Amino acid sequence: TRYRGDWSSDVCSSDLLSLDYRSYDFNIVDEFLQISHPLIQSIGHEKHTKQDEKPYRWDCNISYRPWNLCIFQCTLAGRGMVQINDRKIQQNPGDIFLVERPGPYSYWLPEDSESWDLIYISFFASAFPFWNPIVQNFGRTIKMDGSSPVLKLWGSIFKSVLHNAVLSSYDNSILAYTFLMELHKYLVYNGGNPKKQIAVKTCINYINENYAKDISVVDIAEQCDISPFHLNKVFREIAGDTPLHYLITRRITASLSMLYTTALSIEEIAVACGFHNANYFAKVFRKYTGKSPTEFRKSDNSPIIL
Repeated sequence: TRYRGDWSSDVCSSDLLSLDYRSYDFNIVDEFLQISHPLIQSIGHEKHTKQDEKPYRWDCNISYRPWNLCIFQCTLAGRGMVQINDRKIQQNPGDIFLVERPGPYSYWLPEDSESWDLIYISFFASAFPFWNPIVQNFGRTIKMDGSSPVLKLWGSIFKSVLHNAVLSSYDNSILAYTFLMELHKYLVYNGGNPKKQIAVKTCINYINENYAKDISVVDIAEQCDISPFHLNKVFREIAGDTPLHYLITRRITASLSMLYTTALSIEEIAVACGFHNANYFAKVFRKYTGKSPTEFRKSDNSPIIL
C-alpha cells in the first residue's frame, strides 16, 4: 500500500471525503486470472494541493508499470484538469473521467487551483472487454451524484481494502466485476449522456430546425458524422423510429398546424413544410392522416394521431 496523508475533519464533509487519504496497489500473481477476469489494480483517495513538494500530474502517454490500465477517477472537492486527446476539461466536484493507460490522456492540478480531492479505482487490462462498451456508449467524461450507487460501492470497496477484507484475487475479481456492472447500469438508467443518445438528439434537433428545407437522410447522418445505414439503426434503437419517418412526421405535424391556423394555400403550406409540391404533399398527408389536406381543413379538425 501507499500512504497519502491524514484526514482533516475541518476540510472534509461527505462520507467519501471523510475516508483516509490512502492508495492501495494489488499484486496479482495468478496469470490465468490476469488475462481472464476483470481485476482491480489500485484504489485510492488522494488530496493534492499547491503546497505539495512536487506538482501533481499524470501523463498517460508515458509508460508506467503495469503497462495497461483502465482508470475511473471522480472529483470530490477542489478542482483539477484532464486532457483527453487535444481537449482540456475542467474537473469539478461530481465530475468523472474514464481513460486508459497508455493513451493520449493526462490529468493534473492546475496552477490556479488550491487543491484537488479525488478518488479513483483502476483495473488491469483484463477488464477491457467490460470497460470498452461503457466508454464507447457513454464517453469519457460524465457527471455523477454523490449519493449514486457507484460511489457508494466505491466507498464499500475502499473500506474492505482498508480493513484487509479482500483476501484473494477471486475476491478482487468479484469486486471489479460488480463495480463495472454497477457503473454501466447507472449510466444506462441515469442519463450518462451516451454517445448514441447524443447522436440521435443532434439529428432530431437538426430535423426540427430544418424540416422545411430539402434535406435527406444523408444530410441528417452528416450532422453526427455516421453513415446513413448506422444512423437508421441507432435512431430506431433510441427513438423507436427511423430518421426519415421522423422527418415526414415533423413535416406533417407542421402542416396540420398551418392548415388549422392559417389561410395559406395547400401549395404554400406544402413548400413551407418541405414537400416538393402540393400533389406529393397531399399524397403523403393522406397516407399519414387518412384525409387530404383539403378534407382536413373542411372537417371539424378532430385530433389526428400520427
